[in-house]
Amino acid sequence: DLGKYVIKGVGSCARVTSVLSAVNFDNGSLARWKNKMATESFKKAIPMSGNVSAHDAHKAFLTALSAGDTFAKSAADFGTQVHSWLENYALTGKFPQQEPDVYSPFYNVFQGVKQFVKDTGLGTPAIEVVKPELFVYHSLGFAGTADLVVMRNGKVYLFDYKATNHLKASYL
Repeated sequence: DLGKYVIKGVGSCARVTSVLSAVNFDNGSLARWKNKMATESFKKAIPMSGNVSAHDAHKAFLTALSAGDTFAKSAADFGTQVHSWLENYALTGKFPQQEPDVYSPFYNVFQGVKQFVKDTGLGTPAIEVVKPELFVYHSLGFAGTADLVVMRNGKVYLFDYKATNHLKASYL
């Protein structure tokens, strides 16, 4: 059962995220990634030589099991921060006054976001920002929230930012 939006005068529309989560695009890479994260975490927690107590081994095993989820949470925090910077830029035409310091894990990402804005032309008069975080729907029965809606040369573009440890125009 897919999640739905009910839109006055339109009817019900399937949530885009519900549709995408129901379709299995994963070819096993997510499971391989989680296994890799668990293995790396376990190797770091267990010394290469010497004796390991059962308690320490058990603790390392439990930490390894959650390594993928811990990393996923960290990645989600990064994504939230990137969205915040871009939404602020879309609304004000400016980035935050206080940039992350060079030792922050966000510093390189922030520099990448500024380069992304430059590469995509978001800071130019050629692109009119309509609205960030805009709810949109299609007559085919799909609905969701676009990260940013812009007009360029009379055409509407929906941005949905996808960030890893950096942001590229090709991720749109």
